[in-house]
Amino acid sequence: MSIHHSSSLPPDGRAVVARHLTALLSSPTPSAIKSPSKSTLEVTDGYPVFIVDLDDLERGEWLSRAKRSAFRYLVLDGASPIAEAELIADERSEPRVVMLHSGTHAKATAESIEAAERLAGVKTSDYEVAVIEAPGVQFSALWLHRSDSDVIVPTTMDMSSLVHGQAYGAAEVARLLAARAREVREMQAAYPGPSGA
Repeated sequence: MSIHHSSSLPPDGRAVVARHLTALLSSPTPSAIKSPSKSTLEVTDGYPVFIVDLDDLERGEWLSRAKRSAFRYLVLDGASPIAEAELIADERSEPRVVMLHSGTHAKATAESIEAAERLAGVKTSDYEVAVIEAPGVQFSALWLHRSDSDVIVPTTMDMSSLVHGQAYGAAEVARLLAARAREVREMQAAYPGPSGA
């Protein structure tokens, strides 16, 4: 028993990302992805990305109201995560890579997945893996889901007191993020922008 990947993943998602990388590395235009050899690159199985807005955070309905925005794939150079590719797939168009970003976030995601796989509860049960993000409070985490349980593992430092790489229950995270969302709303009200928002 372990972490498994969503059945909603595009069936050819990895291939689409791999072709995008091949074209990118074959182009004379400088690329953010640098590898000694194209043959050393590997695209992992992907995971859906869900987005939560401030209103849903404040109401504590963040998981039930989260909206899927894309699918994300880690890019490895050998065993080292070097980038993440974001892919859009819907009924209206062919799957396509819309973002490729390198840097520390890919490594942090890979480390969080490894940490999650070591959790005692994950070792004895099957969880589906996704990423959940709340841009309004700079929050990003792994979301491990099964029918009777949700485990949240933050992948980056954020505006809450949650610790990167540590596992939390969904209720605790909901409480902390709701409080942080209210603080953001209060700051927005106290210092409105040019539009009055």
